[in-house]
Amino acid sequence: MKFTKLAAVGATLALAVGSVLGASLAASAIEVPVGDIGVEGGSYPAGEWFLGLPVGATPLTQDATGMTITGQNQLLYGQSTEGVDGAAFEALIDGAAFTGTGTMTFQVPVFFNGEANTDFTTLRPAVPGSPSTSTDWISSRSVAGLTANTPVPFSDILDAFGDSGIEVLGFGVFVDPGQTAVLASLTWDGVTWTFATPVPAVVPTPIQKPATFTG
Repeated sequence: MKFTKLAAVGATLALAVGSVLGASLAASAIEVPVGDIGVEGGSYPAGEWFLGLPVGATPLTQDATGMTITGQNQLLYGQSTEGVDGAAFEALIDGAAFTGTGTMTFQVPVFFNGEANTDFTTLRPAVPGSPSTSTDWISSRSVAGLTANTPVPFSDILDAFGDSGIEVLGFGVFVDPGQTAVLASLTWDGVTWTFATPVPAVVPTPIQKPATFTG
């Protein structure tokens, strides 16, 4: 896991609270071929799915049921969103979900205000599955009054955000060592990605009709 912000130009989405809590984007589905999955570098790849470091020894595979992830592995999407306060983060989590089989845990890497490594953490629910604001959550590092690896009510996470807002760096799932899971779909901020093998578009065959002439 890198502690640097997204470096790509245009990667940051400056969102007002009202845009997150108000009108939602029309739902769309985006197919993700396994060959398009990148790997984390000096910063999170912007606008794409990638494996976070350290990458597990077993490569990803894909079939009609989804993308098979063998632990230890993190599958993340790099999308920086600045100015996210507690209310906006709660709205994002309320709208987030994933489907699949096996044990996977949702996670959200964030940067609290500042440039030091101590401002980075990954937030995750204390229980596997789609994220919920009704369960405890865990911060991977001690930041903003949160103690590392200690389950706390989701309200404590919101208190850490405060009113000034922080930067969400992306989102995704991780699979623990010894576990294997199949990710079928994931939804974040009104957009859904699907991870089954993409089905080629069927091009209809033109129907040839004999020419007729009248005169």
